[in-house]
Amino acid sequence: MSRLQPYRAVNDVSELLERYQAGERDFLKADLGGAMLQAADLRDVNLMVANLADANLADANLRGADLFEANLRGTNLGGTDLCGADLRGTNLGKAYLFGAKYDRETCFPRRFDPSTKGMQLLSV
Repeated sequence: MSRLQPYRAVNDVSELLERYQAGERDFLKADLGGAMLQAADLRDVNLMVANLADANLADANLRGADLFEANLRGTNLGGTDLCGADLRGTNLGKAYLFGAKYDRETCFPRRFDPSTKGMQLLSV
């Protein structure tokens, strides 16, 4: 009988990247406030309810990422690929989004207008 590994929230950038490289995608409730993840390739990552406040994710690949109810307050998302990402319920207060890419599959928080933040709509 195999034993399930206990859930372990990640709170370190190198651990996140190492586990992601090993094929893990679920990082629910990760605590990565202030993390330096610029240009990181984190396609299809699950960062639901994660704390990424004041992190640097500039030019990162978050295509298809699940960021539902994540804290992205003050986060640098300039140039980041958010196509197909789920940002519903996300705190984007004071986040820098200029040049971030999105598509028609990207889900935003209620009453959020990406065009007012200098985001770029990619057509399919």
